[in-house]
Amino acid sequence: MTQTLIPANLPVYFQSLAVPCKWTARQLKTKGQESETEYTVTHQPGSATSFNPWQKRDEFFRLRSGDRDGLLALLGSVGVWQKAGSDTIRRYRANTVFFGPDRIIYEAEYQSRVHGDMIWSYQTYLQKELQKTSKDFELLYDYTVQIRRDKEPRVLLTTVTFEDALALTVNVDRVMNARVVKCARPDCGILFSHSSGHERKYCRWYCGHIESVRKAREKSGQTKGR
Repeated sequence: MTQTLIPANLPVYFQSLAVPCKWTARQLKTKGQESETEYTVTHQPGSATSFNPWQKRDEFFRLRSGDRDGLLALLGSVGVWQKAGSDTIRRYRANTVFFGPDRIIYEAEYQSRVHGDMIWSYQTYLQKELQKTSKDFELLYDYTVQIRRDKEPRVLLTTVTFEDALALTVNVDRVMNARVVKCARPDCGILFSHSSGHERKYCRWYCGHIESVRKAREKSGQTKGR
């Protein structure tokens, strides 16, 4: 059986939407075990905003496991965490319709409550996936796909949950054979990717700046000590 693939000369764009919402956290009481944090999200009125999923992935990787305040701040900037699955408890399933920044109506069916342990486990899992070179993708997700003509014809892939946006970055990095590097700033050290031909030692300008300042101070101290 043959497979027919038809080539298309259309540029592909990615759009990650942050559903307008509010996140809260509470400690769950457990018997004989450490307490666990549960995160709850509620939809808020307004239009969605878009974000760069690679930048937000870096922010996610910088969080220390168990950092509740840091995670709440991040979630507040990226919208809902994950789609509601077939195993999601009915009362935790939520659905909302909202406008995107392009004024097109989108829909998101999501899980309104998420345990912190699941989010931190996914952080570890994603870091391992990012380092794989195999093209046998394990991160298979469905995206909203549109063929549009704005200023030019284009294919637009849209994510409406942060989990899907994160998976998208890993899949794109694999297809593009992006280099995965560990940030050279010792107290950062997150994994980041880039596909440029230039060597990159730091995940962001800030980390490179901090290391330059440290080296300058160290050099100044050695000079003064002579």
